[in-house]
Amino acid sequence: VGWLSVRLEEIYFALITLAFGMLGYSLIIQDPAGLTNGTDGIIVLLGTVDLGGASVPVGGRRVYYVISAVTVVTATYGVWRVVNSPFGTVCKAIRESPDRAAALGIDVRHHRWMTFILSAMIVGVAGVLRAGLASVASPGLTHWSTSAIAVIATVIGGATYFSGPIVGAFVFLYIRWAISRFPALE
Repeated sequence: VGWLSVRLEEIYFALITLAFGMLGYSLIIQDPAGLTNGTDGIIVLLGTVDLGGASVPVGGRRVYYVISAVTVVTATYGVWRVVNSPFGTVCKAIRESPDRAAALGIDVRHHRWMTFILSAMIVGVAGVLRAGLASVASPGLTHWSTSAIAVIATVIGGATYFSGPIVGAFVFLYIRWAISRFPALE
């Protein structure tokens, strides 16, 4: 998907990415070969994990919260390291002016593709954490409207700042929560 998507730019990139996302959603809903359980989703039951001879109850909410928090902090640090690496500097140059970066000899498509793959890995980790929290891998999470939440949070917080999407997510979700408290606004 990324290999095809990064060949397009601007609105066309966004449209083809959404189109592939909706294709995936449609396939999941149709339940090919009985893999996805259709609209019901896949039940995710967390149990115990044996670590060094000790049984850790991963299904407990507090333990799962700690695992999730450590995973999110580790992933955030990893992304911060990537952004502040030479690869991140090249990606910033591509963001500012793809033509200029290409003139400098940077393979713009390759870097966009690698960024797409890195982003998909981070979103995959988030999906696994969400499925464990909700105890179900719901097909609704693959709908385009779920992707829109991340885009809205990024716009609110600012795409050029590292902490912008994080702040934007908190603001967006808090506003959504506040609106849900008033049925007339909802």
